[in-house]
Amino acid sequence: AVVLLLAQAIGRWGNFFNGEVYGKLKPEDVDKIFRKCYGHKMGPLETADLIGLDTVVDSLDVLYQSFQDPKFRCCPLLRKMVEAGLLGRKSGEGFYQY
Repeated sequence: AVVLLLAQAIGRWGNFFNGEVYGKLKPEDVDKIFRKCYGHKMGPLETADLIGLDTVVDSLDVLYQSFQDPKFRCCPLLRKMVEAGLLGRKSGEGFYQY
């Protein structure tokens, strides 16, 4: 259940990052905003890398199939990253390099 909630939050911010700020802000900038402004220990993109982008995509797919709500639709950027093998910490690269 926790992973599904995190996937929802990350998916929403991943969609935002993909559609609204991709190419304008770096992942570090997005995460810095969340840490400083909202008091989060990790930003949404750092969290996605920790969980694994493949896990986030799979969770979003389950949520979308279950509820047919567009807010759960996985953004193209996340799907492309997973298809390229950029899974986050477990592969050594996602939004960040490890």
